[in-house]
Amino acid sequence: MILECLRAVIVTSRLPYSLWGFVIGSIVEIINRTANTTKELTAFQLFYDELVPSQAPYVPGLQDYRAIGSKCLVLTPPKRRITAKKLQLKSIKGRLLAVLGYQTYLI
Repeated sequence: MILECLRAVIVTSRLPYSLWGFVIGSIVEIINRTANTTKELTAFQLFYDELVPSQAPYVPGLQDYRAIGSKCLVLTPPKRRITAKKLQLKSIKGRLLAVLGYQTYLI
């Protein structure tokens, strides 16, 4: 299942095949946060329930995730910007390669 997802993401996003390691990490992260077919819990919920059984099950969300391979803008640190020009761009173009966690992306 993971390899079929990897192939589909690489082809649709038009990323180079050499970046498969980053993409597969994101795919596994998304699979762990989606519900299993045999139980109505995610793998993340099952693991979290074993760690802290007394609390209500934590439901992970996918609302902060973006499409792998999508175009994005990355904010350039102030030290690397040309400060003499007021209208100089403050970001550079990039493509999303992987989701590394909560609001942490590899571009």
